[in-house]
Formats: sequence, structure tokens, C-alpha cells
Amino acid sequence: MFRDRSLVLSLVIVVNIGCGGDEETIDIRPDGATLCRADTDCDDGIFCNGLERCVPGPGSDFSGCVSFGASCRAGQTCDEQSARCETDCSVTRDADGDGSVAVECGGDDCDDSDPTRFPGNLEVCDPYHHDEDCDPTTYGDRDLDGDGHVDSACCNRRDDGEMVCGSDCDDLNPARNPGVPEICNGIDDNCNGLIDEGFAVQRFYRDADGDFFGDPTSPPADSCAAPFGFVPDARDCDDTDPDVHPLARRRCDGVDNACDGVADLGCPEALAVAESRTESPAFGRSDFPTQYRSACPSGEALVGVDVYVAACVDLDPLAGGLRGVCAPIDLDVEEVDPEHRFWLASGEEHLLTPVGCVPGTPLLGRCPPGSVVSGFSGNHGSTLGRRSVGPLRVFCSRIELGGESGAFSPSSAEPTLVLDSGGREGDVPFEYHCPEGSVATGIRGHLDFSTDPTRSPINQFIFECSELRVSHRRR
Repeated sequence: MFRDRSLVLSLVIVVNIGCGGDEETIDIRPDGATLCRADTDCDDGIFCNGLERCVPGPGSDFSGCVSFGASCRAGQTCDEQSARCETDCSVTRDADGDGSVAVECGGDDCDDSDPTRFPGNLEVCDPYHHDEDCDPTTYGDRDLDGDGHVDSACCNRRDDGEMVCGSDCDDLNPARNPGVPEICNGIDDNCNGLIDEGFAVQRFYRDADGDFFGDPTSPPADSCAAPFGFVPDARDCDDTDPDVHPLARRRCDGVDNACDGVADLGCPEALAVAESRTESPAFGRSDFPTQYRSACPSGEALVGVDVYVAACVDLDPLAGGLRGVCAPIDLDVEEVDPEHRFWLASGEEHLLTPVGCVPGTPLLGRCPPGSVVSGFSGNHGSTLGRRSVGPLRVFCSRIELGGESGAFSPSSAEPTLVLDSGGREGDVPFEYHCPEGSVATGIRGHLDFSTDPTRSPINQFIFECSELRVSHRRR
């Protein structure tokens, strides 16, 4: 039977308390009573005592259920076993008064206890699967998306208990109905209860960094097409860095960029300046025995040259003694770019040309930061009358180590420092660059006299170079 159908009470009482008339809501449901959520929560499973539905509010019991009375009408008897109301034709042939004679009295009314069920009545789509026209093969014609297929929520129950329903599984999407072909998209397009049937299933992995390689440790997705953010290749060893994957360019940063278990493969580990030196040809004259030499210590290279003003000729400076400016060569791995290029750190660029001409004044020449001296050019004298070297120009180059070869290639094609702008210059031009893979490590030659080397004109110039050797990381 229906649970305590005689109690028809409100679920809550609202009372005024206090002088201010504040309202307080008091729940009077018995302990353990729960509010219904669906008609099935109220159905007691008995046909003959009538229909029960979940309708919380006035008129319902403590659980929100409402009984709509006995199932059968006057002139009918209830058969609990068959769940039918049988009309007594000797009393009436139309118990529900809908104008249709009951089936048991020779008519066609399939339910003579329900005036809304009779042949010819309009069939509508309703949530209770109510057969309004006594034809279980009809269930209404609701087609909200206009694709020609009735909503699958529209159903009727046949006498054998089987449900007969519309075929559109998504009546708000015209692209989903039994008349469309199935495509690979993770959706049941043709409403047959299967998803992506007929397509090969593949495993995909999440690609959080967008480098087209997935994380093998993340939960995979099996589908015929890659879900958003998933890829088929699961060889990414760091899915938080888009520059780390099997096809990434190796960098010299201590990271396994190519995901092969090796960091810094082929990267330079050390730079070293060879002890042995090669010399340029002797440019100029050696008429006078006084010699000069400025050589860098072991492991260092020239990053600049100081030229002293030896004398003034018509207020123009004449190049005097030279002094090499040296700096150690070190690798700075934080300066590495994706092409494995390395630069030398050096001091601030400084180039000073004196105003006027004052013998003994130095002309200070420094290569730009990250560069070393790689060559010289100028003029040298061929006669006693024109025996000085000048003007002197210095070539500065950046050290670049490309790929795994480690080859040093000068990157400067033009002289970057001009250390003497005039004077009694020589009449024969010269230019010399260190051999490929070498850097400047010293300068030497002959002077006019030795009383004060800083003021003695240069008669001869010889350039010293040393090989730059690179060692690379191996497996």
C-alpha cells in the first residue's frame, strides 16, 4: 500500500517569532523520512490502489508523494495479476466516458479506465510513455532539430512490455541521427549505440608542451583520432619543455635535449691555446738592431693593442712601440646558442685617438667584447727614408665553434681598430691574418732606436699566432 496516504500535511511550517516578526522555518518531517526525487520513489508496486507520483508540496505526504486514487472506475473490476481494469459490460460499455467502447465489450478502447486513451486520440511525446491513441507503434512526432527523425525520448510500451521509441539519440543536433554515416570523432553519430565503429583504434599520449611528442608516463587515450592535446608519439622525456624532444637540436646546457639519455653530446668541453706559435712574414726593415716583443702568457690571446706615439711629423703621430693586451680564453657554457657557438669574454671596448700629437702618448685599442685579434694590415717602409710601419689596423674576430667540428672561423672581414692615422708611413701595403683555427698571441719586430721604446718608430712588424684547440664531450 501507499506509505501513510491518510497524512496530508505540509512539509514545513513557517512561523513568526519575536517582536520584529522574523520568520523561522521548521521542518516537521519524521526522523528518517527523505524527500522523493522521482515517481519511482513513490511507487508501491501495487496496481489496483492507483498511481503514485512524486509531487512535493501541499497535498503530498512527508516524502513528497501524492496518490491519485484507485486505478479502476465504477463498473470495473481490478485484476492485480494482469494490472488491468476489466469493464463489466452489463453495467457499462464505456466506463471512462471517452466515447469509445471497451475492448471487452466488443469496442476498441484499449484502456476503459483512462479517458485520455482511445483510438483516434492525438499521440504526443510525454515523459510517462502514455499511449494516447491505443497504438503502441506511435509515440508522437517531436523532432526539435528538424532532421526527420523522432526524439528517442518519445516512447510507448507494447503489450509484451517492450518499449517502442523514436530513433534520434540527440534531437538537438541534426548531424546525429540514424541516417548519417559514422565518423571518427568520439561520438555515436548514427545513433546505433556504438562509438566510432569501423575505425581502427590507436593509442595517444598527452602532449602538454606542444612539441608533438607525448609523455609516456601520462594516462593514454585510445581512439581512432587524436583527442585535443594528444599525440601518437610517446618519446618525450620532458613534457614541460618544448625544446626537449627526440628531434630537438642539441644544446650545451647539461640537459638531455634529444631524449637519448645523453647530455651535451659533441659539445666543447674546453678551449686551449697551443704553446707552439706560427709567425707572419716580416713586414718592414731591420736596419737597426733594437728589437721589441709583446707576447701573451700561456693560455691567453690578444684582445687589443696599444700603440705609442713615437714622434710628431707635421703634427701627425708616428707609430712607436706596440704593447699587446691579453686575456684568458675560457668557455662560458651559458653563452651557448642552439648552433653550439661559443664566445670569448673580454673587457669593455675602448678606443682612444689623442688630440694633437704628443710623443709618448698611447693609442689604446681594444677589440669589441667577445672578440680577439686575428690579423693586422697597414703600410711598411722599403727605404731608409720611408722605413716606419703605419698606419696600423687591427682585425678583431669572434670565436665561433659550429656543431661538433669545433672549427674556428674569423667573423670580421673589415679592420675594426685604426691605431695610427698618419705620420711618416711606409710605402708598401701589407695585410696578414692568422691561419684558420688560430688566434693572435704576440707581436714583435725592430725599432729605430732603444733609448725609449715607447717613442721609437717601428721599422718592422711580425705577427705571432697560436692554434685554438677544442675538446668535445663524447658518449
